[in-house]
Amino acid sequence: MSEENVTDRGRNLEAVRATAEMCVYCFDLIVDDLVSRTKGRKRRVDLRNPPFAKSLPPSTECPLFVTWDKRRASSRRWSPSRSTPSSSPRHEFDLRGCIGTLSPRPLQTAIGEYALTSAFRDRRFDPISDHEIPHLRVAVSLLVHYEECSHCHDWTVGVHGIIIKFMYEQQPYSATYLPEVPLEQGWTQEEAVESLVRKAGFRGEVCANLLRKISCTRYQSSKHRLTFEEYVATSGGDPLEELDEHKKSSPPNKGAGDHHVSIYHSIFDVQAYSHTCSQKTRFYGICRGAKGGRSNGPNEENGRLVKGCSRITIVMLVSEGAPL
Repeated sequence: MSEENVTDRGRNLEAVRATAEMCVYCFDLIVDDLVSRTKGRKRRVDLRNPPFAKSLPPSTECPLFVTWDKRRASSRRWSPSRSTPSSSPRHEFDLRGCIGTLSPRPLQTAIGEYALTSAFRDRRFDPISDHEIPHLRVAVSLLVHYEECSHCHDWTVGVHGIIIKFMYEQQPYSATYLPEVPLEQGWTQEEAVESLVRKAGFRGEVCANLLRKISCTRYQSSKHRLTFEEYVATSGGDPLEELDEHKKSSPPNKGAGDHHVSIYHSIFDVQAYSHTCSQKTRFYGICRGAKGGRSNGPNEENGRLVKGCSRITIVMLVSEGAPL
């Protein structure tokens, strides 16, 4: 998780709550962004006046995070329609992007800003692609009720998030965990603090003397999650229909040497596509070498597992009639 600033504290805003409407707006933004880039049209979702702003007090500011999770391949329930809900426990999702700030920001504009940034510009991940959207879940976390702790274990697992700050050999360290992180990881307070010290970048011994030096702030989070299935149910239709229609109206050329190129970011997506693909296919993996170099080359073709291509980008070349 990326933090813009871990020194500022948020305001205690009793009336501020994360809502489903905020999550719907996050999905609206990334779908609109992908469609507008694919079709070359202007964006239609308003970044300045989101629908949820009407229910907020004027000029409401709050620290916040927007998180995108992706359902694991082994947990996906395939159905003829994207809009068919599938119940998935929280542990069936993996982090896909998360960006936020511990400085108070105007919610009217910040939620949209971080929805797009966490989806497309979290440097730990590739940008989210349109084929991933049906497997996504978004969470909006608003951080409230900041309090100074008497010591680094003066907080409650499952209730509080914490910010730690300390100095070691004139080097400052700081990091935070949102309230749900220690709970979902099954950590005790001690385990969470030690993990957070490592997250801050400290590599020395986590001893009693170091723990006494830690300044700790606890806070709470108002959080709302929304899956794509729930988003579709709220929207009353398939939000990706416009993108699908555009793809259908722009078929790949079938002449010699003309190939349709699709980018997939997991073997699961390649395999799922290959089962319904009647065309000749060949997969190429863009591999990262041990020293950071890149090498391109064919792996296996015609729908078989792409060996050596886990955790890399997989390019599927679809062709009719011409050798690849």
